[in-house]
Amino acid sequence: FALNQSLFSQNILWDKSLGGNASDVLYDLTATPDNGFIISGASHSSNSGNLKSLTNGNYDYSLWKLNSIGEIEWNKNFGGSDKDLLQKVILTNDGGYLLLGTSFSKESSSKSLENFGEADVWILKLNAAGVTEWQSAIGGSGIDKFNVIQPVGSKEFIIGITSESRKITYKHSLATIGSTDLKLNHYGGADAILLSINKEGKLNWYKSFGGKYTDEIVALNIDEDQNLLIGINSNSDISSSKKTTAKGQKDIWVIKLDKYQKETAQYHFGGNLNDEL
Repeated sequence: FALNQSLFSQNILWDKSLGGNASDVLYDLTATPDNGFIISGASHSSNSGNLKSLTNGNYDYSLWKLNSIGEIEWNKNFGGSDKDLLQKVILTNDGGYLLLGTSFSKESSSKSLENFGEADVWILKLNAAGVTEWQSAIGGSGIDKFNVIQPVGSKEFIIGITSESRKITYKHSLATIGSTDLKLNHYGGADAILLSINKEGKLNWYKSFGGKYTDEIVALNIDEDQNLLIGINSNSDISSSKKTTAKGQKDIWVIKLDKYQKETAQYHFGGNLNDEL
């Protein structure tokens, strides 16, 4: 009863509407060290409302910085000629930002990398002033979309994507890092892909997981022993790298890797219909 009473006594300190004259979509909100907030989303608006940036294409990566009382400090848009959806922003230890999302744009406007297929994963590293330091793209001939990221300390980022492509390339805007064709197994309609990059965007390692049909990675976590837990919504029965039997139409599939990226266990949860993590 005390808990219920405290919940009902909460007061709204402030609320804020962000956007312009068209569609503006929120994907993520993160607290910042100055007690403010960094907000990531996608914007179809252009220099209207309280959005002061021009749109580059259909939707742009849209980044907003608010102070502790919800006042807008700045906003920035990044994008090419088509749709670009900013799904996650990570604060980096140099005061900058790592932006991750799914891009349908070819090389154009503020996107300096080609599009490999219908949709790719697009990563931008910004400095503390919001200036782009580097970009990278992950994709192939099919649809490749960003799902989740797990920081490991301050020097490594593990990225989970879902890929329909048989051949996947990782391309970096800096010539010193360049382009890498990933030697991965393609298992089914869509596979769960893990990639590890360092703080400069250089590729550390990568792995794929999947069965005969669609397996979409939706969660990552690291336990106290540095084991990596991978959460996947799976339509696949036992096949390829999936060692657990399907219980219904869609099940929850969990894979455990040790700190050396060696698979140590798989788990399966579900009933006779759809079950999602």
